Amino acid sequence: MRNCPEKCVGSRSNARGQRGSVMVIAMVTLSGLLAVAALTLVKVKRGVNASTQARFQSMALFAAESGIAAGMDYLRANNASNNFTAILNSTPTGATGIAGNTILSGQTGSLFSSDVEMSYTVSILNNTDDPSFATGVDSDNIVILHVVGRGPGTSMVVLEVATGGAPLGSDGRPCPGYAQGNISEDGSGRNDCLGTIISTDVQTYTPGTP
Repeated sequence: MRNCPEKCVGSRSNARGQRGSVMVIAMVTLSGLLAVAALTLVKVKRGVNASTQARFQSMALFAAESGIAAGMDYLRANNASNNFTAILNSTPTGATGIAGNTILSGQTGSLFSSDVEMSYTVSILNNTDDPSFATGVDSDNIVILHVVGRGPGTSMVVLEVATGGAPLGSDGRPCPGYAQGNISEDGSGRNDCLGTIISTDVQTYTPGTP
């Protein structure tokens, strides 16, 4: 067997050292790549969560707007004796008689299909500046539709809309919105609605102007 000179032993030591250095560099590089991958994964996950939450919130808003529409239909059909006293809610717990009110999607009576998680709760509240608010009477024919729309998960949107029913004249017919000069409200000899105008007893209408 041929004896290896001293420089041969040194060469082997240098080779082992180089291999060790390469392994260290490779491990550091791999660790860096793993860190970058982890950060990318977290960023993508946050983006997906934000997108999902925005979609859920949009669905909750759509549910609330649907509740407003259903509440308006109910108010139009229940403006009894020129006010809404009989259908007022003392607390926002949900009015009865409104289509789809407080019913979860997919259940009987819901206006939403079973493949979406949406619902709304509509309450009819008296406006606080009503002169008869303290007594629970609607004397100004104005109410607040308080609607809570719910979407998937915990998404929720609350909307409040102040609305007034069309005042009725002495003959029970709704009063029109305006009248031309020297002509009564509906052009047929009526003037029994003038006292119901809230802001003023004079209304101006000029044909051809916005």
